[in-house]
Amino acid sequence: PLLSSYFIQELLLVVALGLVATWCVAGVNAPILCELVDINSCASVMAWEEALQGAFASFFGNMSVGLLGQMLFGYRLPKGNEVDISASNKIALGDALAVSCAMPWLVCFAAFSMLHRFYPQDLKRQQSLQASPPLPATYGVIDNAEGTAEMAQS
Repeated sequence: PLLSSYFIQELLLVVALGLVATWCVAGVNAPILCELVDINSCASVMAWEEALQGAFASFFGNMSVGLLGQMLFGYRLPKGNEVDISASNKIALGDALAVSCAMPWLVCFAAFSMLHRFYPQDLKRQQSLQASPPLPATYGVIDNAEGTAEMAQS
């Protein structure tokens, strides 16, 4: 809002979001992904998850504010070297930023809400896979009696 009387409320909301939003990675994503994948693939899955999350956020986050501001909320680009501080442009950018922040969180809320339904099934499937005997390796490195590594074939 353009009114400075909302500063304290907005500051408190932004700080609260910053404190709570960081829980998703440590409290939800990491434990669930580590339980649902093979222990040997855990680090790779977490790396892919973080890389994709960062790539999508940096690409679509920046782009969405500009596109939403211009196409949906009526932001007008200044001509030449002018600096446009009009109230309509401030409101347009503020609304675009609000939508760019709120929409991904709503999508995340919907996706995390579905965990209650799908997570137990996925966990049972992963546990049954871990309980079954592993397939014999065709090639692999084994240690022989002398302590040196050699290639094994079965």
